[in-house]
Amino acid sequence: MFISNCIAETVQETAAIAETVQETAEGMKSSSLVFTVVFVVIGLYVLITGVLTMATGKFYGGAEKSFKKYTDESLLTCTREIGLGNVFVGLFIIALEATSSKYIPLVPGIIICAVLVIFAIVVQLPLNKKLVKKAQ
Repeated sequence: MFISNCIAETVQETAAIAETVQETAEGMKSSSLVFTVVFVVIGLYVLITGVLTMATGKFYGGAEKSFKKYTDESLLTCTREIGLGNVFVGLFIIALEATSSKYIPLVPGIIICAVLVIFAIVVQLPLNKKLVKKAQ
């Protein structure tokens, strides 16, 4: 009798622990979905500001603050490269979130992200020679 009571209590405790684990797992799924949505929105924002910078020749999204130390003429010659770099960074963020899902294999996702990072770096390299700092 004592052993059957102990087994029954153990089963009840195990069921309670299993319910807690299931609730925690469901909460983690919803929080990971929130993080995925947030990062995809950030990636889209950077992608759209990059496309707008390339199309109009003006800076968007607060980027003009970081480029105030350069002359206007040198910035005009570099807006396409800066916008293209932002496009690649936005695509990288979106690809990173898309490939972190369980439906896309890990290795192609890593390759896609690495290629986007390399493209962003290659696009930004000529900016060191083209951008001229303002005389102070």
